[in-house]
Amino acid sequence: MLLVPVFMSLLAVSSINVALPSLQRGLDASDAELQWSISVDTLAFGMVLVPAGRAGDLLGRARLFRIGVLGFGLGALLPGLSPWWLLATLGLFGMGQGLTVSPNQTLSLAEVPRPQSGSAGGILQTGQRVGTSVGSAVIVGVYLGVAGTGGPDRGFMAALGLIAVSIAAALAVALADQRRRARQGGR
Repeated sequence: MLLVPVFMSLLAVSSINVALPSLQRGLDASDAELQWSISVDTLAFGMVLVPAGRAGDLLGRARLFRIGVLGFGLGALLPGLSPWWLLATLGLFGMGQGLTVSPNQTLSLAEVPRPQSGSAGGILQTGQRVGTSVGSAVIVGVYLGVAGTGGPDRGFMAALGLIAVSIAAALAVALADQRRRARQGGR
């Protein structure tokens, strides 16, 4: 189940790139301002990865992972509520991604017997790559489908809604898995 939030994180990265033309029109943003919307997320994501690894050692990887999923979810939801907070929420979004991705490999491989760890790592990496690819295709498809009939603003909101629903589903799956493990006395 740890693969789902990482998949969603990378799906969302490609979604931001797809949404850029709508963001530019909707916010009447210059090219430089639009570049910041990409850069803030990417910088926050990259800057958090290494410190998040150490923080996971100190605070616990599972706790850090849950904090990351929460930050990622809030960062994905809030821009739809107020476009004026876009850069701040994209920063929160990027930090949440870093906190989610950083402990993921360790948490995933800790659950797998050593002889199967190579296969588990391959599955994890495949999920990350598929998340990036599928994110572009699905979000572009939804955007174009809705924008063709309802205009670019409705297309953007439909794509954003799909991302929010996907994040909610990922969180629900993660919580259900956590409850199941708690009942079984697992890690």
